[in-house]
Amino acid sequence: MKLGDTFASYEELVAALDSYSKREYVSFWKRDARTISAARKKTERFIDSKLKYYQLKYTCIKGGRNFKPAGKGKKVSSTYKSGCDAHIMLRASMCGTKLQIISIKTEHNHTISKHPPVYYADFNSTLTNRNFLCETFFEVRDRWRYDRRKNLYDRELDMFLQSTTPYRSRRDLFDGDISANHPCS
Repeated sequence: MKLGDTFASYEELVAALDSYSKREYVSFWKRDARTISAARKKTERFIDSKLKYYQLKYTCIKGGRNFKPAGKGKKVSSTYKSGCDAHIMLRASMCGTKLQIISIKTEHNHTISKHPPVYYADFNSTLTNRNFLCETFFEVRDRWRYDRRKNLYDRELDMFLQSTTPYRSRRDLFDGDISANHPCS
């Protein structure tokens, strides 16, 4: 995806964004959007209805605008946001028949992992439908954070730490051929 790219329909944009996300190991979410019906109140030019939106902004899942909590801040909560500025902004073209990229920033302020649990859009389904033969320390640790059965994951972490050498780095575990660098192979 690059500045000036156009898409004939919203479905075409979604397919291209999905392909880009999987190829680059990142995930974007729809942060801001103005529908065609809302835009027609302010503009009188023709906009094709298959575009669905007049203006869209997708941001990295680790970025976007921070939400202000309505509470008093007594409850401790964590977030995976890191203020990443990566985004893709689109608007209906002047002819009104295509969505055009008007702004794009592809540099992220965080590391990009080739493993999907945090970065793919179907994050929740990866937590429930795991089919890995052997999970790495980081995947087990992430599951431990989201599940109440912490004793089970504690044991898995201990087994993993005992079975691997202390000289393996994160890069050794996550880069290159998965089968060659897999900690249980």
